[in-house]
Amino acid sequence: MSQATSSSPPTPAPAPRAENAELQSRVRSLRLSRIPDGASYFRTVAAWGFGGLVLSVCGWLAYQAIESGGGNGQPVAESQKAVDGKPAASASEIPTTPPVGAKSSAIPKGEIALEAKGYIIPAHQSLVSPKVSGMIVELMIEEGKRFNEGDLLAVIESKEYQYDLNRAVAAEQAASARWREAQRRLGDMQLEVDQTQAQIDEVAEQIKQIQQDWDRKDSLRKNGNVTKQELEEIESKMQIALKKRKQLEFANELMKTAARQERLDAAKGDWDIAKAEVDKAKWKLDNCRIVAPIKGTILRKNAEKGNNVNPIAQMGSTSLCEMADLSDLEVELNIPERDFAVVRIGQRCTIRADAYPDRVYNGYVSRPMPIADRAKAAVPVRVKVSVPADEEGVYLKPEMNAKVVFLNGPLVAPATVKSTPPSIPDETSAFPAKAE
Repeated sequence: MSQATSSSPPTPAPAPRAENAELQSRVRSLRLSRIPDGASYFRTVAAWGFGGLVLSVCGWLAYQAIESGGGNGQPVAESQKAVDGKPAASASEIPTTPPVGAKSSAIPKGEIALEAKGYIIPAHQSLVSPKVSGMIVELMIEEGKRFNEGDLLAVIESKEYQYDLNRAVAAEQAASARWREAQRRLGDMQLEVDQTQAQIDEVAEQIKQIQQDWDRKDSLRKNGNVTKQELEEIESKMQIALKKRKQLEFANELMKTAARQERLDAAKGDWDIAKAEVDKAKWKLDNCRIVAPIKGTILRKNAEKGNNVNPIAQMGSTSLCEMADLSDLEVELNIPERDFAVVRIGQRCTIRADAYPDRVYNGYVSRPMPIADRAKAAVPVRVKVSVPADEEGVYLKPEMNAKVVFLNGPLVAPATVKSTPPSIPDETSAFPAKAE
């Protein structure tokens, strides 16, 4: 019995079969239950509709963000009601201390009418060109150097112009001598005319006397008291006197012609022309010294010492330099037509250069340009910048990018726009501490 038990094979364990069953049960639980066809179509349409709604909302939010952003000429929520509803204030009623270092986010939105970006430009920029051509022998200009009006900038070689002046002076002296001679000759000729006229009168009296002798001799001839020879002598005297009178009359006419006023006027005209040539030659010589036409700073130098400059040449240097007054600056802006209605002449502004965002400058709308830019659908506008005297040319430079904030509130009175720059309210009112 014990051997049979030991020789029989062992019974297999049922555990693996149970584990397979449990695994299959878990796999079946992961399968999706079948959904009727109608419900599947409804859920698909709902999902697509929800996705379209989300996209529409996102697009609308993006458009609002762009419209309310700080781009070029984009308005903020507040309109210009404060500008139109309040009377204009003079510049003396507005504080004059610019809040340097204030952040743009500190300006209350109710104070802002519009924000725009533009470029800083000089209000007046001069292209300095010589009035005469020649080689530069002295040059005093350098970029960034300041000059007062009338200061010497350069000197052009003047030998040729000096020779022209000397020749013109000599010609003027000769013309003056001819004029004086003509005056003297006119007086002398008048004396000769008077003398010739006196001789004519004398010959006329002689002819009259000869005629009386002839009449007397002719009456005596009938009685035989006068010879034929005596009559012939009287007749000969008469003919000589008549010819002498004709000769004197002809000479008198020639003298009157030589002494006419037209000859004197012609000599005076020649002298006037000579004097004008002297003035022209002296003007050219004086303009060999080129001086600053305005008070300002040299922006660009267009010529060097030894260059030949000619203001009318097509090749080579035609100008000496460009200069501008950097204390008189403006910001050039292109305001979109849809936002142009909020801009007013005399409207107060704040200006920040991109290079110095912590420096705030006061300004005001100086003028809109008289013509719009059709390609950009915008109107060019100039904003005058109030630059402190000690900051001229230090921070704000031409062609820099600048951001301009147009403020609501009182305008600068038109009578004071050109003379007194406005300023924004002080730091405690216009730029209060940001609320926590």
